[in-house]
Amino acid sequence: DFVANAGGDSLFRIGLINPGTSEERSVIATGNSGIILSEGDLIPDLGGPVEMGNLAEGQLALNEQNNFACGVTLADNSKALVVSYGGALSLLAIENTGFPGLPGIHWGTPQNFSLNNANELVFTTTLGGSVNQNNDSVVVRYSLVNQQLTILLREGDGVLETNFIGDLAASECLLSQNGRVHLFTKITGPTVTGANDQVLLSVGPETNVVVREGDPLPTFPNGNTMGPELGTSPFVSDETGALYFVADVLSGGISRSQLFQAIDATLFGVIGTGEVITNGLGTPFELSSIQPFTHSGMAGGAPSPAGDGSLVVIAETTGGHQILFKMGSLLDLDQDGLSNVLEAGLGADPHDPAVNHQFLPKIEIKGGEKFYTFLHTTENGRPVPTLQTSANLELWRSISLSLEAWED
Repeated sequence: DFVANAGGDSLFRIGLINPGTSEERSVIATGNSGIILSEGDLIPDLGGPVEMGNLAEGQLALNEQNNFACGVTLADNSKALVVSYGGALSLLAIENTGFPGLPGIHWGTPQNFSLNNANELVFTTTLGGSVNQNNDSVVVRYSLVNQQLTILLREGDGVLETNFIGDLAASECLLSQNGRVHLFTKITGPTVTGANDQVLLSVGPETNVVVREGDPLPTFPNGNTMGPELGTSPFVSDETGALYFVADVLSGGISRSQLFQAIDATLFGVIGTGEVITNGLGTPFELSSIQPFTHSGMAGGAPSPAGDGSLVVIAETTGGHQILFKMGSLLDLDQDGLSNVLEAGLGADPHDPAVNHQFLPKIEIKGGEKFYTFLHTTENGRPVPTLQTSANLELWRSISLSLEAWED
C-alpha cells in the first residue's frame, strides 16, 4: 500500500528481512522520516502499552500537513487505528474495547476512513455489545487536534421523512476539505423498494440526500433518472467541496455511464458515454466507458498524472483508445474561460468558444438609465441565477428580476 501528498511526502507499508537471521517483519514508513511503526512496537494507551502485530495490510491516509492514519493489526489479532499528529503516535478505536461515552458498547473493526487537511478523520465501524442489527453501524468523526470523538450518523437514524439509514459498515466515506462527509449507502422503510434504496448522503450539521436511485435529474433532459449501483465507483471532492463520481443514468430503458459534479445538492453532468469529444487536432472520438479517476492526496493520496493536483478522468473510446482528461478541461469544454455551469445558466453553448462571451452580463445605458443586462435561459433544468445588490460590498440583499423576452 502506498499514498502520497502534494508536498512530496509518502506513506507506505513494506516487509523487511534480516539477512543474517532471515527474520521478517512488517513496517509502516514515510518517505521523509523512514520507519515510523514496526511489527512488535509498543504504543502507549490508557490501559497500558499495546503491541503491534503484522502491519502488512490495512488502509492508509496522509494529509498535506504530513499527519496520517493507518489501519493496523495488533499482536492479539484485533484491529485498530494508529493516528499521527505532529509526529506523536496514538491508538484509536481498538476492536472489542469500550466505546467512549456509551456504556455496554464496544468498538468493532474501524474501516473506510478518510482524512482531510483540517486534521479531521472519519471512518465507519460496526458496534458490539448492547446494540442490535438495526442500529449497530456508525460513521464516526475524530479530531486529531483535540482528540474529540463524535458519532455523525448511525444505522436506524431517520431520513427522507419515514425512512431510515441502513447498514453503514461497508459505506465508503469521503471527508471533504470543507468538513462535510459524503457516502453512498442504502435506506430502509415502508416506501423503499429494490429500485430506490440507494442514496448519496452529505453529512454535516444536518444530513442531506444528494441523490437517490430512481430520482429524476433536473439538470438533464426530461425522462432521465439516476440508475442503480450507486457507490460502485470511487468518488472524490476538490478544494471547494464539489463532489465528483461516476454513476449510471437511465433514459427510455437505456443505461449510460455519466461523470457527475455535485455542488451542494445539485447534480451536473460533466461527460458521459456516447458523447463525442475532440482532441487538440479536431479529431472526434465517441466515449464508450469512463474509468475511475484519481486525485492528489486528499483521500487516497494517489498523485495526479496532471502533476498539478487536478482531478483526472480516464475514458475509453469506441475505437479502443484511452484518453486522459484533466477535470478543469472537462468543466470548461470549449476552454473559453467560462465554466460549463455558468454558460448553461446563461443559455450559452459550452462547446462553442466563439459566441459565449457575448452572453456575459454587462452594464448598458438606455434612455439615460443604467441597466445590468444578462441572459436568463428559460429552458427547463438549467441553473437559475439570482441577483443581489450592495451599497458597501459587505451587506448584500436579493432583488426580484424583471425579465424581458429576448429573441433567439
